[in-house]
Amino acid sequence: TPAQVEDLKQQTRSEAARRLCAKHITAHYPEWKQLNLLRTGTPAEQDQMSAFIDACRAWSNAEKPNPADLAAIQP
Repeated sequence: TPAQVEDLKQQTRSEAARRLCAKHITAHYPEWKQLNLLRTGTPAEQDQMSAFIDACRAWSNAEKPNPADLAAIQP
């Protein structure tokens, strides 16, 4: 049905957005760096990383995320 096709398109867009988001996050904060900051980073460093990750996740959860907007999100 057309509704099922639209649901599939939305799901595909959501998955693509999540992949782009993860790639953007790990480009700035590879997993090793995230773990090190969580373990020994200053509160300011941890807050900066968390704010960046939260902004990226909010972008990926938007109804129609624009990749140009993701690129503008910087730590």
